[in-house]
Amino acid sequence: MLLIITSAMGVMNVIPWGGPTLRAATNIGMDANLLWHHIIPIQIVGLVLSLLLAIWIAKIEIKRGAGAGNLSGIKLNIEKSEHHNEKWFWLNLLVTIGVIGLLISGIIPSYICFMIGLVIILPLNYPNLKIAKKVLDRASAGAMLMYITLIGAGILIGVFDKSGIMEKMGVLILNFVPDYLGTYIPLMVGILAVPMAIIFCTDSYFYGVMPIVLSVTKAFGAEPLTIAIIMVIARNCATFISPVVPATLLGCGLAEVNIRDHIKRSFFYIWGISIICLIFAEVAGII
Repeated sequence: MLLIITSAMGVMNVIPWGGPTLRAATNIGMDANLLWHHIIPIQIVGLVLSLLLAIWIAKIEIKRGAGAGNLSGIKLNIEKSEHHNEKWFWLNLLVTIGVIGLLISGIIPSYICFMIGLVIILPLNYPNLKIAKKVLDRASAGAMLMYITLIGAGILIGVFDKSGIMEKMGVLILNFVPDYLGTYIPLMVGILAVPMAIIFCTDSYFYGVMPIVLSVTKAFGAEPLTIAIIMVIARNCATFISPVVPATLLGCGLAEVNIRDHIKRSFFYIWGISIICLIFAEVAGII
């Protein structure tokens, strides 16, 4: 079950309002929504692969006796917010679909899409100002953390770039890279992205590794957009098998699975999905 969830969540984590795509877009000075538009076909392939994996694993588990028990007496214990309100469910759903549609269309920037959704949904569901403030306060912590992270990353990358540090690091690495291997660096980065995800957390990967890769590959004529797509897609598949990602530890805790067993069970399946997505991107001319 954890493998199935991990594969699907990894593919879905490339949405433009997610951390990895925002981080990659910051590195190349591009709007995250526009970057996502290039990734959408690869994301669809990844979702199909995750679905096929789920079907295959389900058949194996059925042969082992899964689903043979009686589930009639089992009740779901779903925690609901103290301000939970189902009155406007369908209208909320329509607004959500509308916001996603605007994001996909690219007509307006992503942050404006979310602002439009917020000013409709918030007063609709929480007309009481005090309750609305509580809801915003509860939800804003994560958003503020991401905002501060992106601002800090922008400053760091700017200092590296303008001071010449990034260029010096790139030149140093280039001295050890044979010319005939230079054009294959993006491909090698994509293939090794899943093993690298086990070692590097999201921030260290996108703010530590990616700027260096961009600097090195620039000397061989690689487009920054191509590098960004490769590093987002290939690495993101492995986000939730990485022991340095808190969500992985949370998932293992909820599923009562040892992190070592989770990685051992999921690693090669996730790596396979990552490589197939990379091959599709190459064949389709996306990278």
